[in-house]
Amino acid sequence: MPPTVIARSPAAGGAADTVVCDQCGKINPATNSFCAGCGAPLPSPLMKTIVRTSERPPTRVARLCLIQEGGGDGEVYEIKGDELTIGRNSGDIRFPHDGYMSGRHARIIRRGDEFILQDDNSRNGTFKKIDGPVTLKSGDILLIGKQLFRFEV
Repeated sequence: MPPTVIARSPAAGGAADTVVCDQCGKINPATNSFCAGCGAPLPSPLMKTIVRTSERPPTRVARLCLIQEGGGDGEVYEIKGDELTIGRNSGDIRFPHDGYMSGRHARIIRRGDEFILQDDNSRNGTFKKIDGPVTLKSGDILLIGKQLFRFEV
C-alpha cells in the first residue's frame, strides 16, 4: 500500500514533498528511501506509477437516409449506438403501415468501424445491392419492406 501524500510542491511539477509512513505515521521527506521513525521502506520518486485515461478515437457517425418516391431524401436516422433495429412494430425505426415489413425485420450492428446489415428472419427478407462483402459501405442502397434507404458514413 503506498504511503499517504500530505504535501505537494507546484514548483516540482506536483511531485510529493512529504509522505506519511503507513507503518508508524511519521512524516518523511519524499526523497527518503526509508522511514526515519521505523525504518520501513518508502517509495522512490523514480518508482511512481502514472495513470492516464486512454482516449478513444471518435466513432464514425453513420445514418440511414430514407429515399422517397422520385428519389428525393426523406427522414434521416442516425446510428448512435452499437445496434439499430428496424421493424413494423418493434425497433428503433418503425414503419407500422408497411405490410411488407416484419414486426422486427432487420438490424445494423456496429463492429468497430464496420457496420453489418443482418436480417432478423423477416417474412420478406432484406435486400442490398451486392457488389462485395456483407459489410455496409457508404452509398449502399437497402430495401427493407417497401422502404428504400441509403447508408451513409
